[in-house]
Amino acid sequence: MNRILIIATAILVFILALLFIFNSILRRGSTAVNEALITPTSVPFETFNRKDVITAARSLAPYESETFRYDYSPTLDKMTVQEKTPQGQVEFNQWIIDQGLSELVGNPELVAFDDQASTGTSANSSSSNGSFSSELGKQKSDPLDELLRSLLAIGLGLTTPATGEPTVTPAPQNNQQSSGNSPSGSKTYYAQCNGYGDLTLPSGCTLCQSGCGPTTVAMIAASYLGSQYNPQTIVNLYKQRGFFLGCGGSYYADAKAMIESLGLKTTSYMSYNLDTADRVASDFKKYIDAGWTIFTLANFRPDGGGHFFWVTEVKGNNIYAYDPYYGKSSAPPIDENSRYPFPKYRLAFGVKR
Repeated sequence: MNRILIIATAILVFILALLFIFNSILRRGSTAVNEALITPTSVPFETFNRKDVITAARSLAPYESETFRYDYSPTLDKMTVQEKTPQGQVEFNQWIIDQGLSELVGNPELVAFDDQASTGTSANSSSSNGSFSSELGKQKSDPLDELLRSLLAIGLGLTTPATGEPTVTPAPQNNQQSSGNSPSGSKTYYAQCNGYGDLTLPSGCTLCQSGCGPTTVAMIAASYLGSQYNPQTIVNLYKQRGFFLGCGGSYYADAKAMIESLGLKTTSYMSYNLDTADRVASDFKKYIDAGWTIFTLANFRPDGGGHFFWVTEVKGNNIYAYDPYYGKSSAPPIDENSRYPFPKYRLAFGVKR
């Protein structure tokens, strides 16, 4: 009996060892790109100095608007935001980027939210030190809620042109230059400020002011699926699905869902920490060589300026894209590196038919 027990134990240990080795091999190979079947994984955020970011955030005086209230909680050691209306988080994102602290956008490690719009708590409730950690400690503790917030980071558009460029743009155009990486030998370009630029979004702003997201989706859809897809069509689909189109921009999660709803394939997210082209070009190149194009979110100003565009080619460290704003005066694709040290890349995912 003892002998049988020893043999059974040895077999179990052997099986566990094999499982451990197999799991280790899978982990080492998980980031490899197989051109026949890509299984992409997100590039982890580089570590940042949390203390420095919090110190910079605390240097801002407590701030309150009609939609949110911002302060520091020593109990949580986080910046805390009370959402006084459903637009609170969106307007906080825009405001904090304007302060030069884009690290706080969609980052539950640095910011805790309290949704007053749904809880009905007083906008003026605070503790004796001016923070409102006591209310936050009772709400929004669900990990799923925090995950959803991190997934819904916003592309804030380019309401104010970063370089003072005029907003008059050419009509949509097709790039007929055939490329081995192109969806069908040609691609469709739309400028967000062209003939569709005055298109009114649900927020009351125009496509020209904050429509880089749906315009980029329109370029992708028209290129892969046909000319029936234009910015007007895509904005209508956003409205039908209840996707957010605000004066601050739109969500990348909505763009991904829209692209998928049209029958196109996407990869999982590739996340970056405001990296320059030399840090992301090799990742993009692997996917493009395997037949994907890249939907991208990046910053174009020191204070943020989140902007969506469509990467179609990579040559060395140079990234070429159909850019709905910056590409309006040149034949696409344009070299995004021409604005070095921008863009600062934040997120991307692959797209193909």
